[in-house]
Amino acid sequence: TEGRIRPNSLAVVNDDDIYKEADSGFNETLNKLGGADVCFIGANGIYNKEGFATHSKFEIRTKVDILNNSKEKYVVIDSSKFKIQEQNKFIDFNDNVMVITTDDTKSSDLDEIKKIAEKTNLEIIIA
Repeated sequence: TEGRIRPNSLAVVNDDDIYKEADSGFNETLNKLGGADVCFIGANGIYNKEGFATHSKFEIRTKVDILNNSKEKYVVIDSSKFKIQEQNKFIDFNDNVMVITTDDTKSSDLDEIKKIAEKTNLEIIIA
């Protein structure tokens, strides 16, 4: 797949400035393979109580392509990040996604996402 490795997170990302509207390598590869059974995607926070988000616009395209081509979708995020508002949403809470998170009993951050899960299709897995 094309793209670059972000030095701080080691995530593979596509640069829209370079690739414009062409299919990403992930999208093309997953289409040829018939998709993936399962994907695990990291998140940096949430967007307006609507979905999971990241701070980097360069990660959006890769995350969306992998999510769109996977049967089971898991977002991995620690509960402290539920209070962080990010501007680059990559999946809605209603998009049949499961979240794997932590239970920090010293924090009420998990309570907020539980309230959101009651109103959406979001399934929470505590690890």
